[in-house]
Amino acid sequence: MALTYGVTTNDFVTAMRAMNGLPQNLLLLSPVDANQEIDINTGFNIVTGQNSVHDYLSNKQNVNMRWLDFDDQHDLEQLTPIEIAGMLYLGHAYMHMQSPFYYKLQNQYAFLTLPNGALKVYYRHMKQLDRVLAYSFTSHVATAFREKRRLFFLQRPLKFALFPFELSQKLHVLYSDGAVFNFDGMKVKNGQVTVPILVAPDTIYQVKWHEPTMLVERSRPAANLIYSLKSQEWKLEVTNQELFTTQYL
Repeated sequence: MALTYGVTTNDFVTAMRAMNGLPQNLLLLSPVDANQEIDINTGFNIVTGQNSVHDYLSNKQNVNMRWLDFDDQHDLEQLTPIEIAGMLYLGHAYMHMQSPFYYKLQNQYAFLTLPNGALKVYYRHMKQLDRVLAYSFTSHVATAFREKRRLFFLQRPLKFALFPFELSQKLHVLYSDGAVFNFDGMKVKNGQVTVPILVAPDTIYQVKWHEPTMLVERSRPAANLIYSLKSQEWKLEVTNQELFTTQYL
């Protein structure tokens, strides 16, 4: 499970399309819309077909998304009342009573938008999360850089290389505590872009209904992400080796 604040649904869609992992069908756990297709057995709205799924996820008017993906609509007929009740609880309380991965659905994800805008997503495979974060990191750095470039009247267009997945894997050790990527604290100097990485306080996991405040101030420095504008290469600079030791794995 990954709890992320700042990662967008668009990051998810872009990453899943790149790895041919965009869901074929969605079972929506949000309040039922009588004007949309409803599955008879579960009583949930459904979105069928990959093109329709793409349109649904890309529509900015669709906020507070909560859904499970599934392979075949016939599989929904096999769900028991207890399983459906578990899905209702998942969509309402943003917590699972049982595994959010259902054998009958063969779902790869359980996607929940929390009231504060954070995304709580259960990924069946860690590489799926790495892919999403890679696109999100790249997008955030590029956006922050464009803002700084605008302030200094730099007009030369620049395309950022995609954040490497193997580098994301090195950051796994921080994810269990909670990693904060401080894009507001990003610096551009000597042809390098530097983004501070911090470890969040335990209280971040208690945040559901409100935006996390004073998060950067209460977090511990751990490392820096560095991007070379000349070579277009990313690297990780560890500033607190203790946080990368095996005791945090």
